[in-house]
Amino acid sequence: DKKLYDINTLVKNQVKDDNFFISKDKLYEKLSPLEKDYLLETHNFNINEVSKIADKFGDDKIWIAKPAKGFSGKGIKITTDYQHLNKHLKNNKNYKDWSLQIYIREPILYNNRKFHIRFYIVVDDDNNYYLFKYGYVALAKKLYTLSDLDDKDTHDTHFYPDGEELYYPNIFGNDLEKIEKIDKKIKEIILDVKDQANDIKCYPESKKCFELLGMDIMIDEEFKIKLLEINNKLGLPGEKTQ
Repeated sequence: DKKLYDINTLVKNQVKDDNFFISKDKLYEKLSPLEKDYLLETHNFNINEVSKIADKFGDDKIWIAKPAKGFSGKGIKITTDYQHLNKHLKNNKNYKDWSLQIYIREPILYNNRKFHIRFYIVVDDDNNYYLFKYGYVALAKKLYTLSDLDDKDTHDTHFYPDGEELYYPNIFGNDLEKIEKIDKKIKEIILDVKDQANDIKCYPESKKCFELLGMDIMIDEEFKIKLLEINNKLGLPGEKTQ
């Protein structure tokens, strides 16, 4: 309720919205000069300048287009065809800024289904970053295949698709080598984000503040950990609706 925004508070669970890491286009724009192996090939564009990414199509690459400030899978399009993407953008004119990201066509699978892991991070106005040691696993509903890129049940990943709660590191059992590799990479990403971020600031009506963020990663068949996005619109798994 915006009527509550001006109420003075000691602590607010929201930081001032001027940092790059919660916008997909700004996240990759800021991190790409680091040339880290966790970054996917990404091209940012405005809906009025879509022609600038036309030359990225034409080979066997699969792309996923995401609204820069989208969440919950809204507006996403997976395609190999520029014209299909252009048509999709015309049907989603409410989103102005977009990121075109290479699609991980050969991810590791859980029970033959695609998944990603969401890690939760709390940031505060003292520039501290706290990582929750468990991650939630989001799983597709159908077995993975590239035969139909428009099948959302195959390519979209969700919490509790079968009513089963899946967690990291539990899904890797006792494979400590894999768990240690993921943990090391997650900490590397967080430190890079912290180094590149502006100082965390509070809104003027709050003395102190913090915010919970979700960092999504996916792992390819060579077990390379890839950063998908960081989001502050979480749709927490605990918020299930019947």
